Amino acid sequence: MNALRAYYSARELAAMNLPGLPTTRRRVREMAARENWQERPRNGSGGGVEYSLAALPTSVRLYLAQKIRRSQIETHIAV
Repeated sequence: MNALRAYYSARELAAMNLPGLPTTRRRVREMAARENWQERPRNGSGGGVEYSLAALPTSVRLYLAQKIRRSQIETHIAV
């Protein structure tokens, strides 16, 4: 994970084990529907939707940004 993206699938969000988000695709989709997250059709086989980073809860966005920043720093140090 090297950079924040504008959209993530339910599978990706569940797999990241982010505090405040469910860890299954089904529960992520249920939470997204309940909280009316902005979504767009997902390209690729299987279809589905991707959810906007901006629609995620603030605490989740901040944690994800910190996690990616730490990864970037660790990569930079390792080089």
